[in-house]
Amino acid sequence: MNASIQSWMERAAAIGGVLACGARLADRSFVAGSSREDYPEAQVLQALRDLSEVAYALQQNRIAAEHLRWTFENGQIRCLTQPGGVMAALLVSREIADSPEIEQLFADFALAVS
Repeated sequence: MNASIQSWMERAAAIGGVLACGARLADRSFVAGSSREDYPEAQVLQALRDLSEVAYALQQNRIAAEHLRWTFENGQIRCLTQPGGVMAALLVSREIADSPEIEQLFADFALAVS
């Protein structure tokens, strides 16, 4: 994992309300981190793989899917997809799902992988 992605994940983990984060990189590898015991890293990695497959299926069916969002009772999964199968995902509490900090994290990720 390159330093810019590592830095992005550290910044994400430092924001209160970010429960877990991860990315699919250009080399098709996955990285994940979690700040909560109830979201173990292995579970977050599997979720990233599944989300990556969903994004790919949407793109294959000509459905534009740069931003994806799933809302749950206690939070949201937010994803940003980029060309080449690169993807960032954040599991966040509902209170911060639409916050400027989250939007900035996605903007920073897009710059880091461009």
